Amino acid sequence: MPPGNVDFLYFIAIGVAAALVGVATMRAVTGIESILQQWKLPRGIRPFVGGLLLGGLAFAFPEVLGSGHGAIETTIIGLTPPLILAGLLAAKVVASAASVGSGLRGGLFSSSLFIGALLGALIGKGAALINPALGHEMITFTLVGMGAVGAAIVGAPVTMILLIFGADRLLFDHHRRDRRRVLASFGVRQWFGYSFSTWRFHQRGLKLQGATMSAGSRS
Repeated sequence: MPPGNVDFLYFIAIGVAAALVGVATMRAVTGIESILQQWKLPRGIRPFVGGLLLGGLAFAFPEVLGSGHGAIETTIIGLTPPLILAGLLAAKVVASAASVGSGLRGGLFSSSLFIGALLGALIGKGAALINPALGHEMITFTLVGMGAVGAAIVGAPVTMILLIFGADRLLFDHHRRDRRRVLASFGVRQWFGYSFSTWRFHQRGLKLQGATMSAGSRS
């Protein structure tokens, strides 16, 4: 059954939380890069250090390895306890930052979808404690979280809307949920200023704000 207007307040919470998680993830990447640079480790050794951290996290949470497609399916089912979701969410953020920040192969696109699924499911579990009727909407919460964090990190809300639309078009009125993905992207731009791609350029001295360079950068 489609959720009511009050239930959409939870989706707004997902949008805001997704923006915060997106900013934290992107800053964690550059934070790990900065630490490894301060240690003056050769570039060829840094992926080894990142792999050690990633392997340590995988002992507790094997789901952090890989793109997370299988783990996303498990999360969507909604059987994972809240404490496990919270721990896995933190572990995946750190694992993604360690992987990208140390120079291991990969990016944050697939990771952002998995992180978003975990965030949405976690907020959905909390919402179900307040209103048990929402326990039947865990798939919806998970998909909204995927789109929101994906939009926050990738910086492409329209792409995320179309991507998640293919999965959730049969659930209920999707147009309202699309606004939560835009909210997450807008929040990141206001509080942080960059998507992950433009943030990487910024860290390398190229002051990109988005699709075009700022006036200060062109001068």
